Amino acid sequence: MSSANEVETAKLDLSEIREGLLSSEELGFELTEEEVNEIIDLFWFKDYYNAFVRQKEAYASLKSFLRKKHSSSFSRSDFYNHFVRSRESNSAKLGQLETLAYALELLQQNKVENSTLQQLRDKGVLTQDLATSSLITYTREDGVERLCFLHHTVQEYLAAQYILKRENPVRNFLKTAIFEQEGIRAFKHSWLGVYAFLTDTEHLHALHTSLVEFLEKNPLNINENLSQTLTNVSTTTFSEEECETTFHLFYDFYQELRVWFPVWTGQNLAKFVTPKAKDFLFGEIGRVDIDTDEGYTKAGNIASLLGPLVEFGAFESGELTKVKNILINYATSDVGNGVLQRHSLHALENFDDPSIVEVTKDSYEFEDKLVKQAFLQLAYTIAPNLPLTIDYLVRGTKEGLDIYARYGFFEISSKEGIVYFLKKMASDEKFFKAFLDKESIFDGGRPDREKSDRLIIEHVIEVFDEEVLSALEDVVTQYYALNNELYYDKSYIVLNFLKEVLAHNKTYFSKVVDAVKSEKEPLRNFGAQVELLALTYRPEYANLLRDLDESFEEIYNENAKSTIEKARNRVKPLLQGTPKSENNENSHTYQEEQIKEILQGFEARLHAGGNENRYMTDVFRYYLNNKEILENRISPKYKEGLQKIAKNALDKAKVREFSVTIEGTSGNSKHYTLSPGVAQYFGEAARVLGELLGRNYVRKHYRQKLIDYIPFAYYEDQRFILDIAQKVEDAELSHVNSCYLSPNSDSRRLMPSAYTYTVEQLLQQTSNLSSPAEVVQSLIEDPSMEEHVVRSSLEVLRLLTTKGLWEGEEYLKKLFQENKTKEGTRAEIIRELSNEILIRAYEDREAIWWRFNQIEKRAQKHTPKEGVHSVSTLEGELSSLTFFSPLIDLKNPLFLPNFLSLLDFTIELLEKDSDFWSYVLYIWKGTEKYIANLSEKGSFVPFQVIYKWFRRNNAKPKVNWFWSYIQEAFSCYVAELGKGRIDYPETPGES
Repeated sequence: MSSANEVETAKLDLSEIREGLLSSEELGFELTEEEVNEIIDLFWFKDYYNAFVRQKEAYASLKSFLRKKHSSSFSRSDFYNHFVRSRESNSAKLGQLETLAYALELLQQNKVENSTLQQLRDKGVLTQDLATSSLITYTREDGVERLCFLHHTVQEYLAAQYILKRENPVRNFLKTAIFEQEGIRAFKHSWLGVYAFLTDTEHLHALHTSLVEFLEKNPLNINENLSQTLTNVSTTTFSEEECETTFHLFYDFYQELRVWFPVWTGQNLAKFVTPKAKDFLFGEIGRVDIDTDEGYTKAGNIASLLGPLVEFGAFESGELTKVKNILINYATSDVGNGVLQRHSLHALENFDDPSIVEVTKDSYEFEDKLVKQAFLQLAYTIAPNLPLTIDYLVRGTKEGLDIYARYGFFEISSKEGIVYFLKKMASDEKFFKAFLDKESIFDGGRPDREKSDRLIIEHVIEVFDEEVLSALEDVVTQYYALNNELYYDKSYIVLNFLKEVLAHNKTYFSKVVDAVKSEKEPLRNFGAQVELLALTYRPEYANLLRDLDESFEEIYNENAKSTIEKARNRVKPLLQGTPKSENNENSHTYQEEQIKEILQGFEARLHAGGNENRYMTDVFRYYLNNKEILENRISPKYKEGLQKIAKNALDKAKVREFSVTIEGTSGNSKHYTLSPGVAQYFGEAARVLGELLGRNYVRKHYRQKLIDYIPFAYYEDQRFILDIAQKVEDAELSHVNSCYLSPNSDSRRLMPSAYTYTVEQLLQQTSNLSSPAEVVQSLIEDPSMEEHVVRSSLEVLRLLTTKGLWEGEEYLKKLFQENKTKEGTRAEIIRELSNEILIRAYEDREAIWWRFNQIEKRAQKHTPKEGVHSVSTLEGELSSLTFFSPLIDLKNPLFLPNFLSLLDFTIELLEKDSDFWSYVLYIWKGTEKYIANLSEKGSFVPFQVIYKWFRRNNAKPKVNWFWSYIQEAFSCYVAELGKGRIDYPETPGES
């Protein structure tokens, strides 16, 4: 389809959208920051950073919609209605688009191939051509074109409209979105987006209460997305009893499981807290013991509710004091993993009481970094100008909590706070360096940064007086005294501090010179200091700069001549009244000289010694390395000459007579000689001919020669051969096979990886080869072969077996047994890969038992490391599950008992030592993936088995954390088993 119908890839940042909506000039009227945030949150909550409004056309439509309404009240559904109807005015076609959207929701797809569209037409579901609709676009993936709507939420909106136009929308929605199988009633979570649009209508109350009733009977369906969506509604039409029902549904569910509320559930659930529920919460607080795992989790969930309840004004004065003291006690406790403390600190942000910073400061000493961040956020939210707050922000900066600390500095606005902050900069060198080190993240010179150091400058200017000026002078002077190893000379904030100083104190520069003179190595940083002044240049600074020029001689020494000269040259243009600029002189000339040199080099190689009948053999490599410059600049005559010598080389080459002599090795390198000479550049000549005459020409005339060249082909040549050869038969590989099957042949020893790589790629494409089996077996069994060759040879065997091209079960069993107990990396590679192939290709029971046993034997303690560090073998496996994956990928419920045994083993590990936690999560993750894979069998039974294990063991320490894996597996089953059929009882497109 035309590019006009393709999805626009360039998207706006949410910060750009926020800034645009806050601009009365751009919008035409004013919205408050709170109103803008509420609008953006409606999009962000559902789609995060893939929000529809980030598309430029959607943002333009949003502004049009707001101008048309000229009101701050906003309905997401009304906006989508505006957008859809502005792009599709034909009501019949719009009805068809609603039908298509509903069909895709039934199929649980956002994109559909043409074949499926044709099926919809054949069934009479679609009766019009929708390709021209401006609500439709096309994507191409893996060479297949697919139709989709401009954004998946447009599809959800249209599907909701389809439902709303039918009789009894609530009943029809629930009938579509809920299915039953093997005693499990499941809500298809893919319909939550449609549900969200339906709740924007008069059906909200009926939908909500029906779904809550369903979840009371089928709580297994409760997950993060559903709980957040169901609680993110207005409660104005709900009775107190209905609010309490919703509150207890989710509160009781998560508390009984002993798992944390999802991120937004606590915030949203607070809206459902009635006076009766509030009394219930106070009673709960009195019963929880935070020293136990269960009590700690319960208290953390309660804390996440208390914050929004304070914000909503749900407590009387006496109750507020009680809540504040409870939260302070929680925040400063030294038990648990930090979640309770974080929730409590965030809740305390709703109290306008600066004294809270002092009484909760001990929480910063908690080991968990997230608790430290939460304390900093609490401190700068309720008391940003407090010296104690600034002290902790300074400490946080020095300890690597850069973002939270910086956001706190942005909030300092009083003169006392600004002066205290500036004095910290001037007196604490470690803090100042840490502050400057992360300055690029908060670059105030970037207008697209919503939160940046520009805010600090603005606050300094707002409170500017003599005391602030003095503090700024101290900061800039300290800047000059810093060891400039990290090149702080581009500091936005110091430049702006200096501008303010020079604007108010013309004599300040003498202090700069004095500071430079007082250094033990005064000229070490002098160039940077001069540039700093140069960057602040304004015409009125000319005299200051002349003073600087004169001061050069005073601080001159023989060892710093180049630095002085560099500084002098930077200032000269300013002394002449010319602003500083980058010197790009002669750059164009230099580029032309480079091109000329490359052309001359090519000519010298094509016509060696000026003789048109002679050439240097590296001319082919030279052309390939400089193709972008040469292909459009050399004459047709030169191209013909290059083409002629390339064809001649290929025509005369007898590739099957090529030979190699390895003369020795040095480290990983081999010293060898190829003969005849054309063998050294045969691949390069072929690639050049492919560029000049096209790959089809090379394929037609030299395909077999290139296949035969595999033993001598390096990476670029290998890729070219694969492109030319495409589908290869065993007979065409016979010469190459014979080269590698000769045990004493240097052709075998030169590059065995060229063979394994090429064959592996051919097998992954379209070639059905069996002859490589014998070759790679000989490579595996050859003790002189390097480990990476053994590994890649086994990968070839894996492909041969999985494609049914080689029957190697007995050979692999023998290989596995011979290396089962051997030491060394080579034996380990053979053991693990042969075992993997036996599992994947043959589901060999002995191989499977061995790997299950290894999963238990390899259990190790592991403490995750933060920051940049080398990844250990264990850490890599915990993340990638590479060794575990052959078992995970078994799609046979026969092995479910083995995975249950692994789960029992994790309980043993947890009882033994908490440092096994990472390995426990590793086993849980692998088990969940195996169970999810079994959903393809079309039965809920495997899931029910693992769910029963969870319910049986949930009371044991930390097993409650397994709930997230249960939820993930359940989602996979619902997605797989809940796909609907396209079967409409009504006329398609009927409105």
